[in-house]
Amino acid sequence: MTAYTRSVSLHNRFSIHRNMSHVSNVLNELRRCLPYVTPCYAVSHRSPPNLLSYLREQKVDLVYDKDIASSVNDIARAMMTPARARVPTPLLWVKTTISNDGVERTREMFEYVWAHKCILNGIVFDIHNFTNGYIPPTMYNYKVATEYVFRNMVRPFEQEYGIQTPAIMIDGRDHITQLRNLAELHSYALKETSLINGFTQKKPELRLILGALFDSGSGSGGGPLAAHEYP
Repeated sequence: MTAYTRSVSLHNRFSIHRNMSHVSNVLNELRRCLPYVTPCYAVSHRSPPNLLSYLREQKVDLVYDKDIASSVNDIARAMMTPARARVPTPLLWVKTTISNDGVERTREMFEYVWAHKCILNGIVFDIHNFTNGYIPPTMYNYKVATEYVFRNMVRPFEQEYGIQTPAIMIDGRDHITQLRNLAELHSYALKETSLINGFTQKKPELRLILGALFDSGSGSGGGPLAAHEYP
């Protein structure tokens, strides 16, 4: 029994070391390919404590779904929770979609933020609505989406409401799943956007939420680009 217990303990330690080595590789690749992007991690109920501890040590911001508002009702609920009694102005992210409807919903949230003096962390978007259900969205769609958010929300809303958007956050937790996707994101999307100089010199800051890539050691796959990754 003692030998079995020691074997299990050694196996667990080896697994933790291997997983942290993978996370370290992800962070190194992020710094190499996307030095102008701040990495974040989407915390879920499956997130292991040792991963959260390691990411904190590495100064990776942890993002919780409760801090992301998709509607005015979400913001109102955040302001009414008991935890907000000592912090009446919640720090929150506004989630948008890349569409005309998304612009209008985001406008409503900005109006609410302005009226209730909330503190805005920034705008979050993903590119799920770029797929038709059969072909996954390409990395190039991140270029289209980032520029759409900047031109249709960040700039006009700052002029209309006087609210500066501190950051634009790309939600890639489900789409960016392999290490090579980081280089693809730079090469086929962000490098091509005319906004990068603005991100590196002034607000808004550009952020990237990762989930699956940090969670799984199998996310370090390389190899040639899949056909659908080309713009």
